Amino acid sequence: MLVFLIGFTGSGKSTTGKLVASKTGFSFVDLDMTIEEKTGKTITEIFNLSGQDAFRQLETENLHELKDQNKTIVSVGGGCPCIDGNMEWMINNGLVIFLKAHHGTLFHRLLPAKKNRPLIAGLTDVQLMEYILNQLPVREKFYEKATYTIETSTEQPSVMCHRIVEILSKHQPKI
Repeated sequence: MLVFLIGFTGSGKSTTGKLVASKTGFSFVDLDMTIEEKTGKTITEIFNLSGQDAFRQLETENLHELKDQNKTIVSVGGGCPCIDGNMEWMINNGLVIFLKAHHGTLFHRLLPAKKNRPLIAGLTDVQLMEYILNQLPVREKFYEKATYTIETSTEQPSVMCHRIVEILSKHQPKI
């Protein structure tokens, strides 16, 4: 079983995914980290050298390479479900869980991490909030197709982990 954690940047996909993997014995894959390992470049370097379109192509290729994985939790980049039919591909190849966060929560989580995220690096605080407010509704149209939605704004990662493990137990009772 493949389990895809989707949501806006800063929604807690990687943190929660690692916890779920350790609790269930599943493998954990962070799609961005996989791309960095394969290319030998950071996501920021890929964006700067090749552009967003090239990065999205790498993201799609690496996502599709996971098709034959079993018992794997995948943290998917925030924009990945919104391109190239990736959302439909994930729905057809695994269980998709949307980690939903309020724009204010995302702002506070992303503020200290701006420099490490190419789409928001260099934005002022006001520009960051505008980016979130503009992009969140566009992306949520894709995210809302997920099988399950978990609100992350008020939950600690351990609580989100517990909820995901409960969901997984419905799909694989031996977890």
